Amino acid sequence: MTAENPKESYLLRLENLKKDLKKLQHNKRTLTWKRLFSFLSAILVTWFLFPYSALFAITVCFLLLAVFVYFVFKDLNNSNAIDNTSLLISINKNELKASDHQFLDFPDGIECKPTLH
Repeated sequence: MTAENPKESYLLRLENLKKDLKKLQHNKRTLTWKRLFSFLSAILVTWFLFPYSALFAITVCFLLLAVFVYFVFKDLNNSNAIDNTSLLISINKNELKASDHQFLDFPDGIECKPTLH
């Protein structure tokens, strides 16, 4: 689906970005639960298996901690994607404001002005 003018293009892009952000936030909640369960299961499995076989309990613990670390890294990547998508949403909203000639919310550029000017 191609937009006719820039405003339609920004609106279409904004809708897609909001959908992506909603998916990413859902993934963040899911990853939070997965991290919690993997960490707690590492503790519980070690606690219950240690009396039977210390080597087996430690091996399973390390495997579950590796799963926990995997979920931590997936969550870090997901958090970066959420930050990036939020930034893109704000950029698209600013472009829509600019297309409607609403420039009052934008910085005035005084920090870029030469001191001798």
